[in-house]
Parts: sequence; structure tokens; C-alpha cells
Amino acid sequence: MYSANNQRELSYNMAKFSDTVTFITGASSGIGAALALEIAHQGGDVVLVARRQERLQKLVQKIESMGRHALAVPCDVSSDDDLKR
Repeated sequence: MYSANNQRELSYNMAKFSDTVTFITGASSGIGAALALEIAHQGGDVVLVARRQERLQKLVQKIESMGRHALAVPCDVSSDDDLKR
């Protein structure tokens, strides 16, 4: 059960990322994927960057099912060629 203080904190947390877009590298798994889901849960939209396109697409589907926007960008940030395109 939420107390009044918990309810205010929950409302505040939901507003933290409302109307924002966050760029997340390493988003296909681990901390990056968890961060993307949390930001979406808090009302934000995300740009997801990682090498594994299939995993990015699954994460996009999850986020969009939450009513948020997500864009998958397959990219290896350690590759200069990927970063130039």
C-alpha cells in the first residue's frame, strides 16, 4: 500500500522523464535495456543504440506497448564507420 508520501514520490518520478528523449548506448541488454524500460516507465521516449538489431527491435516493441516512442539504431559505437553514418 502506498502512503501519501510514496504517492507524491511516484508522481514526481513519473514526471522526471516526461516529454524527454534519451539516447542510450548498449541498449540491447543489461543495464542499457533496463534503463530504457525505466525511462519509458517514467514517461520518456528513447533512442536505443546497440549492435544487436533483433534485440533492439524486441525492446522497441516492449516500450511501444507501454505507450512510449522508441527508435532502434543498430550501431557499434566503437566503429568510426558506424558513427559516421
